[in-house]
Amino acid sequence: MNPGIKSRLHQAEKDDVLPLIEKLSFEKDRYFSYNSTYAKLVFMIDGSFLFTLDNKPDFLIRAGQLLFIPPHTPFRLYVLENVSLILNRISDCVGMCNQMGLTKKD
Repeated sequence: MNPGIKSRLHQAEKDDVLPLIEKLSFEKDRYFSYNSTYAKLVFMIDGSFLFTLDNKPDFLIRAGQLLFIPPHTPFRLYVLENVSLILNRISDCVGMCNQMGLTKKD
């Protein structure tokens, strides 16, 4: 990933301008290294990639699998086959709706 793109993505996350849910596609033989401020849920639709989280050994992610990426954790991926996925960024405030949060009120 181009360093300019990386810094724009980090700034966009800080400014909360990235969509919380989006469909993304990546072409075969692409490599990405990133450290996001958001936690992420990745729903694999098609393809496969090798995934490395926080310098642990690579593992294979394929179509039909779900992947959780914790916030503030560096990760890398190498696209083995063209990939389509749904990315859900999880912001700091998670609630059922804008009227009810997930914290217990006393």
